[in-house]
Amino acid sequence: MIFSHKTPLLFFALLMLTLNSCHLFQSTKVSTIEINKASEWSSKDQPPTFQACEILEGAEARACFDSIVSNSITDFIYSNPLESKALVDDEIRLLIQIDKAGNFSLISTVLSNSTAAAMPALESLMEQAVSNLPQAIPAVKTNVGELVSTQVELPIRIIAQAQN
Repeated sequence: MIFSHKTPLLFFALLMLTLNSCHLFQSTKVSTIEINKASEWSSKDQPPTFQACEILEGAEARACFDSIVSNSITDFIYSNPLESKALVDDEIRLLIQIDKAGNFSLISTVLSNSTAAAMPALESLMEQAVSNLPQAIPAVKTNVGELVSTQVELPIRIIAQAQN
């Protein structure tokens, strides 16, 4: 290999270039607090909706969405009646997820032990009712422009007479 008087200078220049470019390989860390703050739901984000509700805004859009969900579940319950072993007058709560594709699924059913004992098939019926909901337009987290999964809680009043 032939060395010239320029070789040490070239070597020094390459070394300085390498050392100065190390910052390009450093990773930037975003704190958990910043991630959580960016993930919080804001008034600018778009909640899930149905095509029939898209022309509405704010509280009217939310009422439209709630109405379609509750009416669909009520219609399903009326067309698939359950028998009850005892008198029931109780409020249950359904925790429902709407995924990124707009599909509904039941996460949990919160009901009293007495209602569960009187109507053992109630949870199964609620799962079927939720799975039969029409596909929604999923929620959008507008600060990142991404479709996101969301959860809603639906209270349902259950009133039933004991079957003999």
